[in-house]
Amino acid sequence: MAREKVRVARALGDLPRIDDALRRGVLSYSKTRAMTRVATPENEETLLELALAATAAQLEKICRLYRPIQKDGAEDHETEDDRRWLRVRHSDDGMVRITVSVHPDEAARVLAAVDASAEIRAGEADQVDGLLALVDQAMGDSAESGRPAVEAVVRVEVDAATLVGKLPDGTGISAETSRRLLCDAGIVALAEDERGNPLALGRKRRTVSTALRRALQARDGGCQFPSCTNHRFVDAHHIHHWIDGGETNLEALTLLCRRHNGRVCAGAASVEGPGSVWGQVHEFGFSVERGEDGLTTFRDPRGEIVPAGGERDLRRAASIERLRAALAESGIEIDAETNAPRWDGMTPDYSLCIESLSFADGCHP
Repeated sequence: MAREKVRVARALGDLPRIDDALRRGVLSYSKTRAMTRVATPENEETLLELALAATAAQLEKICRLYRPIQKDGAEDHETEDDRRWLRVRHSDDGMVRITVSVHPDEAARVLAAVDASAEIRAGEADQVDGLLALVDQAMGDSAESGRPAVEAVVRVEVDAATLVGKLPDGTGISAETSRRLLCDAGIVALAEDERGNPLALGRKRRTVSTALRRALQARDGGCQFPSCTNHRFVDAHHIHHWIDGGETNLEALTLLCRRHNGRVCAGAASVEGPGSVWGQVHEFGFSVERGEDGLTTFRDPRGEIVPAGGERDLRRAASIERLRAALAESGIEIDAETNAPRWDGMTPDYSLCIESLSFADGCHP
């Protein structure tokens, strides 16, 4: 997160030894991030010695164990918004992991409610069942109490023949799961041609109808600009502008996120590239075209095709080369062994680590 990196950068202003170790590549960013949560000018040297000997995971644990007994001044490095968060991650086995960071008293309230809900449910309900029961109850109570109902809409594409489906982010779901969802879910039919392409929908008008947008979403999934992975807040973009004679149909549209829609938008003369059906340039100089094969191609202001990696990869490659040149000029050599920990494989004595930090800070446990 950008906010986390800004926090680390600000903390390093008061930690010259850790800052220099990071600059020389002796410390990784992961270790530095953990250290800056508890580091002070008093314990910096001790913490740096621990960091050079420990792995990133071990150092994370040391900092996590030390924080509760640290002086109050260390709490100023992070705001409440930094400490309370909710994250969603997809695991390799097809499940979804939801992680929440809250205050201990808030966690106790959540767990107590989950346990109570799990006991109310019949059968051998566990905490997961209790949590889902709370969600169902909250949504039902909103509607019954006269408050605006809490609606959770999840779009699932299901093949009519096999019932195998997928979520908008591409995560697959089994036929059994599809059958369960279809019991009470709303169903919208979407016809496809023999190649699996959604059929064109809508009328010849500028605005995109709900049916046409649904077909566009099913085909593109998210922003089509190279390297962009944005699936939310995407807009239907006319490849050939409507006011210049372009039609509002599936072939003439593509999905772009708000940022790239601003870079590739209406307002300039049309251009034609090799093998293209049509294309368009806008005030930033980018253009988009669709070839006879149906593939969309983006060109930069010089007229060259934007590679699959997109602008992000080009900027990353340029920044890496600049960094290498700067390191070579300053005489710093970084290789795979530069920040390797000196851990000997023995189980760390975390109590001793915490004690050494507390003595350095002057706060005895």
